[in-house]
Amino acid sequence: MAKTYKIKFREFDKDEDQILEVKTKDIKFTIEQISRNRNIETIEYKELNYIQNEDNDFLGPNGNLGV
Repeated sequence: MAKTYKIKFREFDKDEDQILEVKTKDIKFTIEQISRNRNIETIEYKELNYIQNEDNDFLGPNGNLGV
């Protein structure tokens, strides 16, 4: 199952961090691919856990009522 990660990295010649949100099954491979052909100073990642409440989807708490 694919998981969602927040990846934050900084290239040597850049002043600001870049932040990506990716969904992947293999985070090590994804980090390796991001690092390829870039001069990375720092890179860190964190798994994101979204709370999924079936009663409160994108339609809201009354979505199943058609309101």
